[in-house]
Amino acid sequence: MRNHIKVLAVILIMTLFAGIMYYPSAKVEAGSAPKEFSDVKLAPSSDGYKAIYWAVDKGVTTGIKNTDKFGPEDACTRSQAVTFIWRLAGKPNPESKESKFSDIDAKFKKERSDMYKAVLWATEKKIVAGYSDGTFRPNTKCTRAHIVTFLYRFAGKPDQKKYSSAKSPFTDVKTSIGKDMYPAIMWAKDKGVTTGISGTKKFDPKGTCTRKQIVTFLWRYDGKNGAAPTATPAPDPTAVPTVTSVPEPTAKPTEIPVATATPVATPTTSSNAKDTTPYKKITLDGVKDHHFIADDYCYIESEKYILFLEKDIDVPGDLTVNLDAIVDEIESTLGISHDAEGFVCNFGNIGYAHYGDYQPWEGWDIGSKIPVMLFVDRDDSGYISCATADETIIHMKELISMDYWNSVPSYKNDPSRRRDYIDYDTFAHEMTHTITWRYRNWTEILSEGIAEYTGTTVVKKLADKYPSIGEVVDKKDLDDVDGVPEVVNASNAERIFIEDYHQIDHAHRGAQYTYGRWLFNFLHDEYGSDFYKKFTNKAVSNKNDCDPGEYSEAKVEGYADTLKEVFGDDVFTKFGNWCVEKNVMQSAVHFED
Repeated sequence: MRNHIKVLAVILIMTLFAGIMYYPSAKVEAGSAPKEFSDVKLAPSSDGYKAIYWAVDKGVTTGIKNTDKFGPEDACTRSQAVTFIWRLAGKPNPESKESKFSDIDAKFKKERSDMYKAVLWATEKKIVAGYSDGTFRPNTKCTRAHIVTFLYRFAGKPDQKKYSSAKSPFTDVKTSIGKDMYPAIMWAKDKGVTTGISGTKKFDPKGTCTRKQIVTFLWRYDGKNGAAPTATPAPDPTAVPTVTSVPEPTAKPTEIPVATATPVATPTTSSNAKDTTPYKKITLDGVKDHHFIADDYCYIESEKYILFLEKDIDVPGDLTVNLDAIVDEIESTLGISHDAEGFVCNFGNIGYAHYGDYQPWEGWDIGSKIPVMLFVDRDDSGYISCATADETIIHMKELISMDYWNSVPSYKNDPSRRRDYIDYDTFAHEMTHTITWRYRNWTEILSEGIAEYTGTTVVKKLADKYPSIGEVVDKKDLDDVDGVPEVVNASNAERIFIEDYHQIDHAHRGAQYTYGRWLFNFLHDEYGSDFYKKFTNKAVSNKNDCDPGEYSEAKVEGYADTLKEVFGDDVFTKFGNWCVEKNVMQSAVHFED
């Protein structure tokens, strides 16, 4: 009985002490005397101010351990995000006891017990996922789109069909952003979780989410808008401190799809081109004889493109100097930019045919830059260079390191397959494809023709100024493109263009390169250097578009009509006469499949 009295006395004293020390606002950091955060300089009436102190009240955050700071502008990491949401959910116990992630280990569990449980729980609930290399990457920074997606999944992905088809109120959010991300952002806007970027019509989905922003999103979701969480936790006096100024991870990531194959919390480059990726950024010194050999995935960033290298790629020191010149010259020759207005690069699909299930670059945002993927055909499977509007893919035997070359018998035993120069004509050809397809999908003749015409034209223009490009002109027969299955003249030039070689047996392979190249040569000679820009603008205006890899006579006729609209009804007649006069495409060749 006396023990009970002692207990009651202690409780009474503690209650009286708590009353003396009570402060009316919730500006309390667990484990310390009540105080305001010294780095929160917001107006008390602002959402950010209210959200920060609401989060302390809720036990969602405790501020930065052993300081009087909250870190409102610090980036929110993956581990912080799931811990905040987990605490808002009432700190439920995960079903699993041990983490499957190599970087959420016993040490992590000991040092960050809350975060450890939060990661297990969030993964079980499919709020987030780990990476295919077996890591979780707790210190990777989250974008604004990722945070609202986590919160949307936490809410149970309500009305997904409705929000997936909703019209975006933001100019920088399109349906291509992701199957979960798009409805998440629409839901967040509809429910008042986000208002977008003040004074604009943008959401900034790829911008780094700050700690102030995430607690504001959570406050609007729970405290302000009354969307009740699963529980309301009390402040946690043993809460794990938040982490700031964390180092970037070094392992190769691929985010495992969460239910709908939407990438979650994948590495990105920010809109101001600041690197936040876990891969090494390489710079070349411009000296041809100095070589860089990749021993892991890495990248080289230039103003208009980024080179993505896989292991065993060998590049000379002047590669970027030459490619810079090539991209500039492509744009000058065609009168268009690599940055096509309205084009959205679907970077999540890039390289799948070559990387397979492992996608090291998924989720990157490189803005308008061209991703140029440099691959090693490891098993000599016969890969060739190719391109889409989203990417340029380069397979060149001369870019394989000699060590790897000598490890593959079919390579090592056939040295004639490896050029003694870099084929910059191929770079120019494929990068032309990427740039032009960002404006319009062309017919086979137009597509291959403009790439063949531009690649050759650009390389010849740059040969004298850039020695390595000059080697291509000296060592490669750039004019070996005269084979067609039918002699071209004034009477058949338009018919062949419309048939696009799809209706002629054994004629399609290679013939479109030849016809298209000479067609664009003719247009330049006859109508001036701005011929391509005029044609492209009119094709866009006329909504000409061909499905890549498919043939539609009606769509090709649409392009023929556009050519006549821009250059005159007799453009094909003139072209046929020009071919005879220039003695091009005047010999028929049987094309074998």
